[in-house]
Amino acid sequence: MIHYRPKFRLQKKYVAFLTIVPLLTATSILNTGCPVCEGDGVLSGSHNMENVRISSLDYQLVETVPNACAMFLLYRYRITITLSNDSNKEAIGWVKLTLVDFTVGKPLDNQYAVVEVPPRKTIAVRYMVLFGSGLQEHIKTDVYVQILTEDAPCPVCSGTGNISLNTYPIVNALKESFIQEAKSEVPWQPPAWEEAMG
Repeated sequence: MIHYRPKFRLQKKYVAFLTIVPLLTATSILNTGCPVCEGDGVLSGSHNMENVRISSLDYQLVETVPNACAMFLLYRYRITITLSNDSNKEAIGWVKLTLVDFTVGKPLDNQYAVVEVPPRKTIAVRYMVLFGSGLQEHIKTDVYVQILTEDAPCPVCSGTGNISLNTYPIVNALKESFIQEAKSEVPWQPPAWEEAMG
């Protein structure tokens, strides 16, 4: 009697799968320094902002939009900030816009915007800001604005200074684009963009 034994042959597709999947998993877990902020976690660019003050703040909820298949809500606000520079030097830096749950005072989302205030001047800047809430139900919200006297967190690494190893080649290749985007009036997505006054 002859017994037939099937041969086990390791096919190329299994070898490729068993090689690539663990490699991708490992590179997504391992971290390396962010090339945009050079591992610092912050974007430099705040100069003389300690002499800038908020003269007035006006904001209006324009609309509430469901996002991600109605899993959470986005709040679109029109925000007008009047800033005064009391020094003899131009001030360049960031303002932090925070959406707050009015009932409990809990911050829901932050957006950052670049501002430039000439010396001894008062200017009004207007932004249309889209805040993510992480909530599924409508709540009463409020907006707080803060002038950052220090640097703003890097948008690529979220201020940690590290990114995953598998995203490093893409981020490094687009480093200049990320730096330019961070220095523009629209540093984070969803965007806070400046409207034309008048």
